[in-house]
Amino acid sequence: MSSPHLNNLIIIGCMLTYMSVIFLGLDTTLSSVAAFPYICTARAWILMAGFSLAFGAMFSKTWRVHSIFTDLKLNKKVIKDYQLFMVVGILLAIDIAIITTWQVADPFYRDTKQLEPRHHESMDDVLVIPENEYCQSEHMTIFVSIIYAYKGLLLLVELKRNPQGVVDKRVRAT
Repeated sequence: MSSPHLNNLIIIGCMLTYMSVIFLGLDTTLSSVAAFPYICTARAWILMAGFSLAFGAMFSKTWRVHSIFTDLKLNKKVIKDYQLFMVVGILLAIDIAIITTWQVADPFYRDTKQLEPRHHESMDDVLVIPENEYCQSEHMTIFVSIIYAYKGLLLLVELKRNPQGVVDKRVRAT
């Protein structure tokens, strides 16, 4: 019931999610301005794929336990690993469809925002103007809202299905 292959998917998903943090730290001091949109794209793809692999594997494993313990006839319900991989694959396919649509319809570009100028700490005649650079697209709010709604709905379904944890009231250990 442990499903080591799904555990490996969880690990790979977590590794991808952690790897996306590295891309969040890249800016034009470490890469070129021309490469920045590609870094933005890599951030989004890697983070979404990592979340879908990690959460999708946990979601499908929980679904299997839920379906086994809520079987009122106490039949031996067998849900194979390939069925759980299909659930993860469907979640990943939805992510790919969303982010591909986003990248084709509204690709990322580099945007900057200048912050309040301040004097240098050791040199009074030098004025430092900090600048933040970030990924932007024209309809970013729409696509991010779609992603949040989809991922949030998955989290709510999981929470709604089993808010207290799996407890089988028919079989109690004494």
